[in-house]
Amino acid sequence: MSNKPRLFIAIATEERIANIPPILEMKNTNEDQILWLVSSEAKNKNWVDKPSELLKNLGVTSFAKVVEVEDDPDDCAKAVAAELEKAIYSRFEKVLVGNGGQKPTLLALSHALPQGTPLIYGQAQPAELWFWGQGIRGGKQRIPYRKARLTLDEVLACRGYKKMSNNAKQFWPAAAAAAVQNNIDWMDCSAGQYGIDHDTTLKAHQRYRTLAALPDTKDGKINPRAAEHLLPDEFNAWKTQMLEACASRNGTNQQQLTALFFLAQAVAKKARGVRDASKNKNESEQNGIGRAFELAVARRVRGWLTDRAREITNFPVLEAWWNTEIKRIGSST
Repeated sequence: MSNKPRLFIAIATEERIANIPPILEMKNTNEDQILWLVSSEAKNKNWVDKPSELLKNLGVTSFAKVVEVEDDPDDCAKAVAAELEKAIYSRFEKVLVGNGGQKPTLLALSHALPQGTPLIYGQAQPAELWFWGQGIRGGKQRIPYRKARLTLDEVLACRGYKKMSNNAKQFWPAAAAAAVQNNIDWMDCSAGQYGIDHDTTLKAHQRYRTLAALPDTKDGKINPRAAEHLLPDEFNAWKTQMLEACASRNGTNQQQLTALFFLAQAVAKKARGVRDASKNKNESEQNGIGRAFELAVARRVRGWLTDRAREITNFPVLEAWWNTEIKRIGSST
């Protein structure tokens, strides 16, 4: 490819971020421009404004031309060919962006453009793009992303979303701002030894597997097997006394029967309390295995990212977040 300014020909798509990484990676000069091909649906649903705004903020272009096209591949190709005959495009090297639109449209455009027009395609790969330097008829290269470094906020904003700041926590890179470092320390403390110590992790999984298997009952009753799992010591003490009473040759007096009856009730009541507390949603979110598991995974991912960043020049991962909830911009939820 030449050193001339580049004109990226891109089809506006509902997945607004799809065109951005390939364009960022192949950016050449501050004079690069975008020729957006916009269908009636894309125009009505405003699929261009956010991507254009993001590209402008990232220094790719200060100008974006919008050409309204039909969904029909042939009509689209003819409209683009006619547009590119204008003199204002003569100084640009044309680059076709393969994301967006129907696959026949991409083929029609590749034939309508001059032979050898470079093609770039994201292929839904976060780490690399596909590049045909001599057009679709030439050989394909797989190019790792080096310049296309987008933050989570930029990706979300391009699609009309933003983080719910009260919940999201950035846990990588470790050498970030003090507030991020505090999040990392908090994560280590909260995760405890789960995911590090074998016995602690095994015990937690066994415990919550047992609790998860317990049946929910609308009438509040609990069966003997569940009670034995929840309160093994109390249940075995009751079972021992019951077996002794049944084996007594002299019969069981009323006082013994009353004591066994109330003991059984007490065990069942306590077991129900343990079960209900364990299944309570709020307590589960604060102390359950789910949160410990998420934190342990985040801690391990952070370690892996830190190691890879030391080994790989221009490591492409920019940041990592945990517990990130998002909402539409302008919405309360």
